[in-house]
Amino acid sequence: ALAKAEKLHGVMRQGRTIGGSVGTVGWSWRYYEGKPRVEPHDGCNLHVHTWADRGLRIPSHVTECYLIEEWEVNPKTNRRELVPYWMRRDWTEEADVIFRMAKVTQEEPQWIVDEEQSFAHKDGFCHFVWTANIPGTKANDYDGDCDYADAEEQSMALDLVNSIVVR
Repeated sequence: ALAKAEKLHGVMRQGRTIGGSVGTVGWSWRYYEGKPRVEPHDGCNLHVHTWADRGLRIPSHVTECYLIEEWEVNPKTNRRELVPYWMRRDWTEEADVIFRMAKVTQEEPQWIVDEEQSFAHKDGFCHFVWTANIPGTKANDYDGDCDYADAEEQSMALDLVNSIVVR
């Protein structure tokens, strides 16, 4: 019933696509307005600060941070232009913290917690799961390999041959 309510099949397929392309996918989970919610996150945008159990890939503090662009009117030119913003979200053992967008400047971003979107669950464990696509063989390797890792060398050789043929 939980999987059906969350439409978990489609969410897992989306996560598999992310994990296959970059080697790692993170999963956050929570109940929102009484309904279960599972969300996949691109491993490229994730940083694990601390692990509850690194060997089992159980994080205790994770940050997701990435750039987005928003359309805004430039007051000097009175024209619309894309303005970059930082998006950030943290998962800890006590809370899921969402920050307000921070405009990209030369200075360090001022991270302001969005109190309405954030949630203090106080469960004592992080509502986040780390999954390696194809687990590595090294003991300290918590990132997985992408689907094309074994074919990368052959692809580069084919690219070189194609470049020579075209030239």
